Amino acid sequence: MIGGLHLETLHWRHLREWGHDLSATDAQLAATPLVGWAYRNDWGRLVALGGVRWEGVAADVPIAFMDATAVFRADPRSRRVHRLALTTFDAVMTVETAIYAWLDEDVPRAREWMERLGFAPQENGIWVYGAASTRGDRIRDRNGDAGREHDRAGQRGEGSRAPATA
Repeated sequence: MIGGLHLETLHWRHLREWGHDLSATDAQLAATPLVGWAYRNDWGRLVALGGVRWEGVAADVPIAFMDATAVFRADPRSRRVHRLALTTFDAVMTVETAIYAWLDEDVPRAREWMERLGFAPQENGIWVYGAASTRGDRIRDRNGDAGREHDRAGQRGEGSRAPATA
């Protein structure tokens, strides 16, 4: 426990509790990589979660995410999340060459935080952390437009952190 916040290792049940759209079965989710953290308040309410989940047909595209209540974001203790995110990304970068994310413009200061974490925006709206993958995998844009895909190769943006980073 940290000052009324209880830290938990992220599990798929946290994402379901938060309201993430998970159409997979429990068995499919159990076989899909997920790493991260979740915070609960003293009343047991989930107030923040974040990490990396692998998506795609072969669960081979690492996607970073973070969700938090407005009350949690306004709390000075929420800054601890930055260190958790960097530690999580460090672990992921031991097995991946890049992590991908989308920016939620509705979240105050989200752009600033993404840049501080080391993500770099790409022309297609996807943000990339670390060196670009050379595997040629494809990821869909956030809108999921019918078949609109973007090649990951060569998408490292200036200002993104290189491997051995978050």
